[in-house]
Amino acid sequence: MCSSDLASAGVYPSVSLVDHGGNVLSSTDIEVPVLVSATRDEPDKYTHLGLIRSYQLSYPAHVHHFAMNGTHYVAVANSFDGSSFTAESVIMKLSDGNLQGWQYLVTRCAYRFSSFVITSYNVSQSVSAESNVSDSSNSPVQVGTSKHYFVAIANHFDDAIDGESVSYSTTSVIYKLNAAGDAFAPFQDIRTTGATKLEPFAIHGVHYIAVANFFD
Repeated sequence: MCSSDLASAGVYPSVSLVDHGGNVLSSTDIEVPVLVSATRDEPDKYTHLGLIRSYQLSYPAHVHHFAMNGTHYVAVANSFDGSSFTAESVIMKLSDGNLQGWQYLVTRCAYRFSSFVITSYNVSQSVSAESNVSDSSNSPVQVGTSKHYFVAIANHFDDAIDGESVSYSTTSVIYKLNAAGDAFAPFQDIRTTGATKLEPFAIHGVHYIAVANFFD
């Protein structure tokens, strides 16, 4: 997560899974009717920004907040739809003080969302107007940057096939925000076995994804 994007979005919401009374739930409270709650973390701005009813997300497993281009988003990993582990998880966008459904992604017992930003640097050199040839000795170097936004979903396992038990062998997915900035598109599939998290990190400017598998 890029801290500058959080800063440009202002005070970001604290998100959690709660029951209808506002009590925070543990991951084992799957039978309790669930709401997704987002609240400001400053006392003078402590207001509910949005509630998503449980019938829209049958078995939410994880809530993740991130920001892009100065706007807040909340992603909810939905692990089950009541009959199948292939269910819709949702990314919500904060608009006019409320969280609104923005994009639905088909997931397989979604366990956890993560997000990351990769900044690319475009280096160019000015060209002499007289010779129309770049002069590396005195031409100023211009550096431009562009940001690429990603979300990653750790899919835990897949539905049973031909009467067999569920399979931990499935595909977790990395999505990239498209050029128009209005949706995430599949970027890369990763074969995983009971994945619980895809953790992005960088070392000396090189980006990596660590995969936590639960089963072999």
